[in-house]
Amino acid sequence: MDKKEDNVCKDDCSTKTPELIKIITVNGIEITGNIFLLSPNQGCCAQTLLPFWAKVIGRIKNCTTKEIFIRININLFDNNENVVSRCSDIIILDAGQKGEFDVKLTRQNKSISKYSIEAEAVDEFI
Repeated sequence: MDKKEDNVCKDDCSTKTPELIKIITVNGIEITGNIFLLSPNQGCCAQTLLPFWAKVIGRIKNCTTKEIFIRININLFDNNENVVSRCSDIIILDAGQKGEFDVKLTRQNKSISKYSIEAEAVDEFI
């Protein structure tokens, strides 16, 4: 006969939200209102799992006078601030436009304790 504890989800990865340690942007780009969201079903029921374990969402504004192609990088760190993983998303913002980013983090790692957000201009259009 099976023991009940054998059927319990055994997820050894942390469900604690990592600490935001820095936001890095280029001149003319502002990031506000960001949040780190963990997936509601962390590794237990394969049928209800989302294709990511967490995501970082936020608002971004292009304060320049040009259309900019922007890469949003989410860097995930361990306790010693060594990079464990990096995920990104790309958006295009017109001059003065506000937008939102949604970077999905696909690989869970129990050593992740901190994260940073970085916005870099990849290309400009006149």
